[in-house]
Amino acid sequence: MIRRTGDPVDQIAREPGSPVAAVPGAAGTGGSAATSAVAERPDAPPGDPNGSAPALPPVTLTIDGREVTVAGGSTVWEAARELGIEVPVLCHDPKMRPVGVCRTCVVEVEGARVFPASCVRPAEPGMVVRTDTPRLEAQRRVLVELLMADHPTPCDKELRGLACELERLARRYGVGNGSGPLPLESRPPRPRDDSSPVIAVDHSACILCDRCIRACDEVQSNMVIGRSGKGHLALISFDDRQPMGESTCVACGECMAACPTGALTDKFLVEPFTPPETRRVDSLCPYCGVGCGVTVEVKEETIVRITGRDDSHNLGRLCVKGRYGYDYASHPQRLTVPLIRRDAFYPKGALSRDVRGEEGPRRGRAQETNGEAAPGRSGNGRGAAGGPGGRRPKPGGIVDYAEVLPAFREASWDEALDLTARRLLGIRDSHGPGALAGFGSAKCSNEEAYLFQKLVRTVFRNNNVDHCTRLCHAGSVAAMLEQVGSGSVSDIFHNVDQADVALVVGSNTTENHPVAATFVKDAAKRGTKLVVIDSRRHALCDHAHHFLQLRPASDVALFNAMLHVIFRDGLQDDAFIAGRTENVEDLRATVAAYTPELGEKISGIPAATIEEIARMYARGPNSIIFWGMGVSQSVHGTDKARCLMNLVLATGQVGRPGTGFHPLRGQNNVQGASDMGLIPMVLSGYQPVTDPAVRRRFEDAWGTPLDPQPGMTVVEIVGAALTGEMKGMYMMGENPFMSDP
Repeated sequence: MIRRTGDPVDQIAREPGSPVAAVPGAAGTGGSAATSAVAERPDAPPGDPNGSAPALPPVTLTIDGREVTVAGGSTVWEAARELGIEVPVLCHDPKMRPVGVCRTCVVEVEGARVFPASCVRPAEPGMVVRTDTPRLEAQRRVLVELLMADHPTPCDKELRGLACELERLARRYGVGNGSGPLPLESRPPRPRDDSSPVIAVDHSACILCDRCIRACDEVQSNMVIGRSGKGHLALISFDDRQPMGESTCVACGECMAACPTGALTDKFLVEPFTPPETRRVDSLCPYCGVGCGVTVEVKEETIVRITGRDDSHNLGRLCVKGRYGYDYASHPQRLTVPLIRRDAFYPKGALSRDVRGEEGPRRGRAQETNGEAAPGRSGNGRGAAGGPGGRRPKPGGIVDYAEVLPAFREASWDEALDLTARRLLGIRDSHGPGALAGFGSAKCSNEEAYLFQKLVRTVFRNNNVDHCTRLCHAGSVAAMLEQVGSGSVSDIFHNVDQADVALVVGSNTTENHPVAATFVKDAAKRGTKLVVIDSRRHALCDHAHHFLQLRPASDVALFNAMLHVIFRDGLQDDAFIAGRTENVEDLRATVAAYTPELGEKISGIPAATIEEIARMYARGPNSIIFWGMGVSQSVHGTDKARCLMNLVLATGQVGRPGTGFHPLRGQNNVQGASDMGLIPMVLSGYQPVTDPAVRRRFEDAWGTPLDPQPGMTVVEIVGAALTGEMKGMYMMGENPFMSDP
C-alpha cells in the first residue's frame, strides 16, 4: 500500500511489510535490486530543507510617506512595487539581474548626494525615499527626450498594437519624436535585420537597455546576443555581428519578449490587435513533456499570439515551438467537418498487399539526384533498393490536399458517428472483441484519455488500448511503480537551481526539452555541479562540469559501480534506508561485484571518475537526477531506471527541493494519459486489469463486464494488423507515423 506524508513536496512511502522483490539487471550487464522509498529526509534541519544560507532579516523603510517592510536583500524598486508605487524603468525586468543603465528609475534618498537607480539600490533599515519629486520628474523627462531623439514613432511594437514602454513614458512626459536638444544629421541610419524567420530587428528603435542580452544570457543561457561598436555606433549584435537568422540563435523569442521597444518584434503579428479585440486563455503548451504554462491570445477565433505564464512552473519561459508553433490551429488542411472515404477509393481487404510488403518495389535510403533516386540499402540483405519483395516507400511530408480530397466526401457528424459505430461493432460481432484496438494520444486531456480507454474496454470489450508512452515513458514507469509506487516525478524541474549536484542521463535536453534545459544551464552557471552521462556529445555537455561518454548499453554497469562505491565508502543514508526502504541487502549483494574497475571495463569511464561522481552525488547535500529517452526508450530501459532509482533511495536524495528524480517525457500529457489508464495492462490509477477486486469496482461503476486479460501494446497491435488478426482500429489524436514510427 502507498501512503503520502504531509509535506508539500510529492513524497511517497511504501507501508512496512509490503513486498518488493529483487529485480535482475540487464542481460549480460548485471542486476539492479529494488529498494523503495520516498519521504522527507529525517535529518534535514528545521526550516532549512536545502542547506541554504540563512535569510537576511526583513527591512523596514519609508517610501513617499508610507512605511513598508520587505525581505532582506530587496531593492528600493521592489519595495516601491510592494506598495503599488510605479517607478518608471526601461532596463529592468524582474526575471533578470538589475543593472541600472537607463537611469529612469532614479529616486531621492534622504541624506544621499545623488539620485540612485532604485532597481539596484538595496533597501536599508530606516531609509526615507521619494519617487515623484519635481527634480526627479524633470530628470526623467530629459532622459526620455534623449532616448526619443531618433526613435521611430510609432515603432514596430506600437504598429502591431502592443505598448512600447519608451513611447508610453514619452506620452506621460509629453515628449515627441525628435524633440530633444541633440542634432542628428551626423548619425548614420541604423539598419534593419529581417533574416530571422520569427523576429524582426530594428536597430533604430533600440535604446541599448541590454534586456535582450540578459534574457539570452541569464534566462535562456544561450549567450548569442552582445554589443558591438562604440558610442553612437553601438548596436546589439548576434554572434559578433552576424545577421540574427545566420547566428546560433534558437529563435526562442525570449529577447523579443524582454525588449521594451520595437527593436525586437514578433513577425507572426502581421495584423495589429488591441486587448479589447482579443481574449486571453490560460493553457498548456501542446508539445513536449515539460508542459509549459502559456497564455493564448485569440482574436475572432484565431490564435494571434502565445506568451509564457510567469505563474507556471516554466516561469514565463518558452521555446521556439511553444511561442511560435501555433499556426496548425488555423491551417487550411485542418479538418473542420467529418470526411468519409468514398467506396471507389476504399482499400481492398483488411490491409493491401503492397503495404504488407508482399509485392511492389522497395526503396531504401534513396536520395533524389536530378530527379532520379540514388541507390539505397534494401535493409534486408537480400538485394538492392527496388528489388523484389520490398515495401513501397514510407509516406512522409505534407500531402497535397488536391491528391487526397477526391477520395473522401464531407458528411454530417450524425452520419460519421453512426457509420463508425456500426462498422466497429460489426467487426466486434463478426470477428470477436480481439479484432479491435484503440490508439489514444498523449496530447489529449486527462478527461479525453479516461473516456477513450473506457470506450475501448466497455464497447470493444478488450484491453487493446495504448498510446505513445509504450515507446517513450513506459520503461521508466515500470521501474518507478515497483520502487516508489508512482510514475510521476518527485520535484519540479526548475528546482534544479537548489541542487548542489545534477545528473542528466540519456537526455539531449537542449533539443528535446529546451525550457527545462534553460534551468539546468542556469543552475550550472550558479554553481550546481552538472554531470552529463550519455553515449553521444550534445549541446548540454558544453555546460557540464563532467561529461561521461559511456559505451552504448553500459549504463547498468556504470550505475551499479557508483552504488558499489557508495556502499563501500559508507556514503549511504542508513537512517533513510532503515525507515523508508527494504531489500537493501539484496541491492548490496548485487552491486558488490561491480567494482569501479569492472565499471570501467564495461562502460569505458575511468574508475577514478566513477568514484568521483559517486561521492559527489552521494554527498550532495542536494542531488537530483534527470533522465530522458536515452534511458526510457532503450531495450533495458526499465533496468536503467531501476538503477537510477536505487541511487536516489540508497543516498536519501529525495523529498527536498533540488533532490529526487525527474524523467523527462516525450509529449505533453504522457503522464496524465497513463494515469487515466490509457495503457493495456492497467486501469485508471495503475490498477491491474488482472486483479479481480479492481475489476469488480470498475464493473460496478461502468455497469458492464471487463476483460481480465491484459491487452496488446502499440507494437503488438501493429503486428496483429500486419498479420490480419486486427481488423479495425480507432485512433484518437495519434499520428503513428510521427509518434510510433
